Amino acid sequence: MAQLLMPGRGTAVFPVAVKGIVPHRGQVLLLRNRRDRWDLPGGKIHAGEAVEKCLIREAREEIGLAIEPMRLVDSWVRVRSDKPNTLVLVYLCAETTALAPALSDEHKEWRLVGPAVLDQLALAARYRRAVQRAFGEAPVRASASDMRRQIAR
Repeated sequence: MAQLLMPGRGTAVFPVAVKGIVPHRGQVLLLRNRRDRWDLPGGKIHAGEAVEKCLIREAREEIGLAIEPMRLVDSWVRVRSDKPNTLVLVYLCAETTALAPALSDEHKEWRLVGPAVLDQLALAARYRRAVQRAFGEAPVRASASDMRRQIAR
């Protein structure tokens, strides 16, 4: 797993996770995990792996689809008391034309949903906001200086 080393911070290290918003005909692909929470395809970067390559690999492993990451939509540091902080990067992927996900054992179900129904699902608020932002329904925030402040916490 790749980690982000913070200059001047000694041992401050963050695992990096990359998630993908996979659109299809105005909807987005969500995966239901074993905890019955909805999630975006993606996972943690392996050592030496490029961000986009991680997302391509994870999508192939989790849903059997070839995807194309297009642009970074959102990023934040997920802070947990029971696990290391994780830098999360969410990318908008190119529109998929043929959609027939083959789920791995990491997920129980897949679903296409429109941005309007995201509030009705057990989906993390940050993922919901990233999807809404990708579909032009949420304001863009986090500048580079905002990210540095978040990481420094």
